[in-house]
Amino acid sequence: MKAIEYYLEQHRILLFFALFLFFACVLFLFRNTGLIVDEHESLPQIINFTNGDFRLLEISAMPGYHAVMAILVKISGQSSVFVVRCITTIFGFITAILFFKINRRIHNENGILKTIQFVLFPSIFLYFFMIYTDILSLMLVMLMLLFSLNKRYALAGLFGILSMLVRQNNVIWTAFIPAVVYFETNGFSFSMDKILSVIRKTWVFFAGFALFILFVIINKGVALGDSSSHPAFQFSTGNLFFMLFVFFVFFLPMNVANIPKIIELLKSNKWALLFSLVLFVTYWFTFKNDHPYNQIEPHYFLRNLVLTRFTASEKMRLLFFFPMLFAFWSMAVTELSRKEWYLIYFFAILFLLPSWLIEQRYYIIPFMLFMLFKKNSSVWVDIVTILYFIIILCWLMPLVVSIRAFL
Repeated sequence: MKAIEYYLEQHRILLFFALFLFFACVLFLFRNTGLIVDEHESLPQIINFTNGDFRLLEISAMPGYHAVMAILVKISGQSSVFVVRCITTIFGFITAILFFKINRRIHNENGILKTIQFVLFPSIFLYFFMIYTDILSLMLVMLMLLFSLNKRYALAGLFGILSMLVRQNNVIWTAFIPAVVYFETNGFSFSMDKILSVIRKTWVFFAGFALFILFVIINKGVALGDSSSHPAFQFSTGNLFFMLFVFFVFFLPMNVANIPKIIELLKSNKWALLFSLVLFVTYWFTFKNDHPYNQIEPHYFLRNLVLTRFTASEKMRLLFFFPMLFAFWSMAVTELSRKEWYLIYFFAILFLLPSWLIEQRYYIIPFMLFMLFKKNSSVWVDIVTILYFIIILCWLMPLVVSIRAFL
């Protein structure tokens, strides 16, 4: 298997060219597909900006994505759905290159197989070809991470601020970097001098926090439009538990490979059963599927189908918990490459807790960071994961392209 890794490493330029052609072929499948879900809101805003009309429509996110897209659409001279999707796909290709570079920077070894997994990850892959904010948001967060790894904190902070102009809740990942810098340098030793030293290094991030607070005060909330569906300061565990379910499904090969480690942990840790019970009680009394958008069209939205089916009765709710519990313990036994990376779990909770709408798109950045930070799996697990993703996408993509179903 080492021979496979070596071969892929030696031919990585050819592989990235093949990836570019692959993206082009998948994009071609969307050539006759009409607007899908949130594209109905994003494209009109982009076209308005392109035509010099800067009024905001009913978009909940900051208009950074729409402004960037409008500039590129203006340069291209074309504003068709297909051309606008092409631009987002270019951003997607850049994220694949960034993932490879960041993985090499963290692990100092071949990351081709892991990069392929990232590209084919089902809940990320779809958005490479759609007029959604998520891929530009992801790209900017990845640039922030890359420059912070290279100790270029001012530039990293700038990309963090730009990421907030695409999606406001990226303020959480902008806070993640100074926290990592602090614990990387000082561990759990706290003093005012150490805190001030990190603030001096990462002052651009803190300028971003100040701008975010000012925005929330002026806007009287975080969301711009549709604020009733995205209320500020309303906390919900829905996304925390559904993320565990999605983790169970999409990281299934790794989860299965983790079974011996999970058994060993449960045997050796006398608190494991009590912790599982606490997790269940928290789930049972706090998990609710009550957002209006999570009730609509379960025949079309696969997410809503899962949520409505598994919350239809107490028996189904109980059944729903077990894959979440398995995912939790699989995550617990998966080692990350550096101790400060474990902060991702705390910041993922902060990132997801304020969101009432249960939406698998919100997990794109946490899952990307998890894939980057975890120690590399065996080559066999990587290959099985890639084949597993291909099977899922071969089933899912025709449904999405024909507008018969969506995640």
